[in-house]
Amino acid sequence: MAEPIIEFAMSSILPTGSPSAAKRVYRLRFSPDHTKLAIRDGDNNIWQYDLSTREATLFERPAQDSRRIQDVAYSSEGQYLYAIADRGAPSWYCWTTNDLKLVASSQTVEGRVVERTVNGELMVNGRDVLSLSQPHAEPRVRKRSGLLRSSEGAVTLLVYNLSAMAGESGLEWRERIDDDAAVRQTPLLNEHWQGVLQQQVSRAVGRQTSVGGSLLLSPCGNRVVMLDRRGLLVWDAASKEQWQALSEDRPEPDRLPVNTDILTAKFSPNGQWLAIGTVGKNSPEPISGEIHLIDMVAGRWLGRVATTTQSVSAIDFSDDQNWLAIGSTSLVDDLVRVYDLNAWTLANPEPNQLDAASATIEDLKAMEPRVANWIATTLLRNANDVQQELTAALTFDGLRAKQLMGQVIERMDSPTFEIRRLAEQEMQRLATQFPSVIRELQDDDTLSSESQYRIRRTVASMTGIPRLSEDQWRILCRSLHLLEQIPQPWAEQLLADSTKHPIRFVARQARLSHQVWLSRNSRR
Repeated sequence: MAEPIIEFAMSSILPTGSPSAAKRVYRLRFSPDHTKLAIRDGDNNIWQYDLSTREATLFERPAQDSRRIQDVAYSSEGQYLYAIADRGAPSWYCWTTNDLKLVASSQTVEGRVVERTVNGELMVNGRDVLSLSQPHAEPRVRKRSGLLRSSEGAVTLLVYNLSAMAGESGLEWRERIDDDAAVRQTPLLNEHWQGVLQQQVSRAVGRQTSVGGSLLLSPCGNRVVMLDRRGLLVWDAASKEQWQALSEDRPEPDRLPVNTDILTAKFSPNGQWLAIGTVGKNSPEPISGEIHLIDMVAGRWLGRVATTTQSVSAIDFSDDQNWLAIGSTSLVDDLVRVYDLNAWTLANPEPNQLDAASATIEDLKAMEPRVANWIATTLLRNANDVQQELTAALTFDGLRAKQLMGQVIERMDSPTFEIRRLAEQEMQRLATQFPSVIRELQDDDTLSSESQYRIRRTVASMTGIPRLSEDQWRILCRSLHLLEQIPQPWAEQLLADSTKHPIRFVARQARLSHQVWLSRNSRR
């Protein structure tokens, strides 16, 4: 475990005479520029802690207002702080962050979770995107459907199919492409996890409250996570065809060594990491709360970041993914801690770690993402062949795609039926990689009637969701996460180009990686 880079006690900022319960920390949120932390204490007050000056200031609240605030979020530019409550009047608050004055409140929206999405919108309850005519205007729910949305808003949606309560997973994954929504069923759940899902859904369907913390959708919209007491279930829509379980009773690499139940969970901004916090207690037998980090690209536990004397009740990543803030319900150890994740990674190397100077691109593809991040500054800065291969993998080459399809089309005109059949199978494979190119080909009048017929049949069979193999997807994710570490013009341009990739899973991950890159380098 690494030492925190910033640490302060809640008791040091609370006014004299505050109740002891105020020491508990229930929410933490980094400001967009990573210089401030918004904190909701156990007495239902909201604080702003300046990480540079180490000073805390209390946000204004009406004296008669006793509504329990459930969550807070900064606006995209950091000038406002929003808060939400699950009932009452008001249930929505807006403060300015320069003078901490309450400038607006309303009861038009309520819930337990409010978060800022990748594109700067506000999303409540994990599914409803808000519309504000002005930053301090009364909010309106603009989109509401299903259980969960990706933090990009209307791009992906996870819904619960009530007609599939028996025998099926009950979850549907919807990928929105323009005005169409392609729907596919997630893999089946066993009886235990089906029960976990139904309990979760019973608290959410038909209500404007949060879907809770046991069903999560990654910011990139690719991964679904369900949490149980001491385990979790992961489904990767971009590659995996089955749910993957991580728990304390499973062998490596699926072991999740938690000592108590999971209480809180938080995705990193690009969806690469999932931080989980566990339940702790002081008596009769002391049990520490723990913060664990899980790599969602590798699908495995990375390590324990820190411990607390009681339950881990608050977790948040900075936008640049360098820092992790944690708070707990402890009245004895009432500390808020901020950890440098880069330092933690270097302090927790993988066994059999390769020497960076001798690593090759094939080694890089086979490495765990944490090791790959460790060698990035040495390998990617100096290896032109690595840069070229990553560029080829991440940048869409329309001309190359047409060349590949042209070769297949030539075989479609073969007099041999078997060759034509195999060519059509190859075309179907290419269609999952280059859907926009094959759609253009179906209108090409220069092709033979045989080719046009088989191309149209291929287009008609397309699901609308381009697929990648598991290995391709992991390599792409690792490459994108690596490039977030590299402050060089070629990396910035590459990330910008990859956000235009026609495969939406790749484009979505690239867009998030680009946001993290910009966030990291904006302070340099």
